[in-house]
Amino acid sequence: MLLDRMKFSVKFLLGLSVLFLFFLAGMGWIGWQSYEKLYETKVSKLKDLVDTTIGLLTECDQKIKNEELSLEDAMKEAANRIRNIRYSGEEYFWINDLHPKMVMHPYKSELEGKDLSDMKDPRGKKLFVEFVEICRNKGEGYSQYMWPKHQGSQPVPKISYVKLFEPWKWIVGTGVYLDDLEEFKRVYCTPFVKTLFHDGNPLLSA
Repeated sequence: MLLDRMKFSVKFLLGLSVLFLFFLAGMGWIGWQSYEKLYETKVSKLKDLVDTTIGLLTECDQKIKNEELSLEDAMKEAANRIRNIRYSGEEYFWINDLHPKMVMHPYKSELEGKDLSDMKDPRGKKLFVEFVEICRNKGEGYSQYMWPKHQGSQPVPKISYVKLFEPWKWIVGTGVYLDDLEEFKRVYCTPFVKTLFHDGNPLLSA
């Protein structure tokens, strides 16, 4: 009789553990699906934004062909117009060349004209060198790195889209910060995964 009760208790606990694992897996899946959707929403617009700005450069380049502006004046006009563009509050565009040197940055004007070849983020990535490699190899693409926000000095995760404007050998880029998504992942995704595979899990314990 006692043995039967013990067997029933073991089966009952095992059943609860299986249900608990399914719950964790389900919540983890919902969290990751939400994270991916939020990520896609933030990132998908970057290419279109850069394409629009490339259109502005094309417009200024046409003024050279029409003999309305010299190359130098057209570059100045384009850089100044792009310097003042904002979207989603304070998000911006920057321009560097293929050296890479900074042509224009609205929040870090002290970098303009400087060699960026050795500039690294806290993880050791030479981000501007990577921008150049992306544009030389594919003409355009995404890059993920760390960069400080406009009102701070602490680098945070960021993803940008960069594209080469071939006539002037300029690279135009813009990006969005991912720290809010990293926080979402920490709160809503990671705890379920850690619990699911933690040593204390009743089905995974030795």
